[in-house]
Amino acid sequence: PETGWHHCPPGSGIWGYVQVEECSDLIIDDIFVRPLVEENEIEVWTEVYSFDYNLKKFSLNVDIDGQNFIEEKVKDFKYIPSENIFAKKGLNVFKFRIPFENYREWDTSSPWLYKITLGFYSEGKEKDVRQEQFGIRAFLQDCDNTPKGTFYLNGEKIRLCGANTMGFEQQDVLRGDLEGLVDDI
Repeated sequence: PETGWHHCPPGSGIWGYVQVEECSDLIIDDIFVRPLVEENEIEVWTEVYSFDYNLKKFSLNVDIDGQNFIEEKVKDFKYIPSENIFAKKGLNVFKFRIPFENYREWDTSSPWLYKITLGFYSEGKEKDVRQEQFGIRAFLQDCDNTPKGTFYLNGEKIRLCGANTMGFEQQDVLRGDLEGLVDDI
């Protein structure tokens, strides 16, 4: 790192806290819930990692409850894929839809959240369980009318403010200007 540009002063390699975790041969790596508001459904995207070279048949069990309010929304929904869909070695992505009506809509004044619990089953055994929270909202950009680019949250016009990045942090680190970095942040 001394001969060229680098993003962090320590250079590279493992530093800080390291955790080793024992797991089964099939694990849920991530869950993403995509609200399909106009269709009264949600689409569940599940990333599953398999450490086994053999193709594995599987099923998923889904429960959805209120996260910050009491409501049992979905109980024991079963996703059983068709005969030709397997979990194979490496990262797998599975998508399926669940009917989802009469929900509490998320917005900034009423941030209602749901909690999805997925149980991953293969060979008659529970392999992994994972939970994730999500909100039901419709976030749209108007690309048809003038001016183009107006944003809407749940049908109401909104204005986005703020910045994604300052843009100066990398230069501060490059120059070793830690006071400037703190000031930029």
